Order: sequence, then C-alpha cells, then structure tokens
Amino acid sequence: MTLGLVNNLQAQNTENGTGIGKKSLQKTKVFATQQKLMFQVQWSKFMNEFWKMVKFGFVGAGAFLIHFCLYYLFTRFLMPEIYSVILYILAMGYAMTFNYSAHRSWTFSDHQSIQGSVYRYVIVVGLAALLNSSIFYLGHYLLNLYDLYVVLFASAIVPLITYAGHRWYTFKTN
Repeated sequence: MTLGLVNNLQAQNTENGTGIGKKSLQKTKVFATQQKLMFQVQWSKFMNEFWKMVKFGFVGAGAFLIHFCLYYLFTRFLMPEIYSVILYILAMGYAMTFNYSAHRSWTFSDHQSIQGSVYRYVIVVGLAALLNSSIFYLGHYLLNLYDLYVVLFASAIVPLITYAGHRWYTFKTN
C-alpha cells in the first residue's frame, strides 16, 4: 500500500463519516511507511551491488589491458624466445598485483579491512590463474588457436568466477 492510497482512505473517512476507523488508518499509515522504507533499503542494497560490479568491471578492464599489453610486448619484442605460457603467467602476475590493489582500495573499499584478505585473494586468484592458464594452454597448444584470441576468450570467462570469489570470500564483511 502506498502513502497516496492511505491519504485517499483518509479523505473518504472524513468526507462521509464512513470508511476505516482512526486506529486502522494509523496502522495502515505505519504499514505503508514500513513498506516504503523496506523498498528503499532493498533498492539501496541493489544499487550498491550494481556499482560494485561496475567498479569490478573497470578494474578488470585495467588489469586486462596490463595483462594483454605486457604479454604482447614480452612475446613479440622483449622475450620471444621464451615459452609463451611462462610469459603469459608473468604478465598475469603484474595484472594481479594491480587488480588486488585496485579492488582493495576502490571496488570493495566500503568493506571493513579484514585480516587475511591478501591470503584469500591469493587463493581466489591462484585458482582463477590456474583456470586462465589452462584455458590458454588448451586453446593455444592443444587446439592450435591464435594465442591472442585465446587470451581474449579466457579474459572474458574468468572474471565471472572471480567476482563471486572476491565478493563473498576475499573481501567479505565480518
């Protein structure tokens, strides 16, 4: 029930002397106010989570650019003679360092600083890196797909899993 409906009921009550009693009207007003407050709280939680996901996307895009550009530089110019999986993991290490710092200070900054978040981050990212590297190895070496396409594909899949891990495990609230 909205406050507008409550006001209509109140107008009916005063116009013709019928309708609902004052006590019922007060209860209805209280109920409508509670419903409005509950909606506002739920909406606020939804928007908070939405903006966390947007921030996560921006940080992820930045980490992707670091990872992709470093991998490209390493494999094409700086160290082309080194096994590309090693260079892939090296570039991923730089991206992960940026990723943790940005998520800790920006994406999940409203969460209390909890001891052990670095360790939990290493666990989530370690599993994500294992998945990411496995996708790269499978796609590039076993399926003979172009390496940059595999990097793009892996970088699109793994963030879906890491968001959930970071949100509810790494940076969880007490």
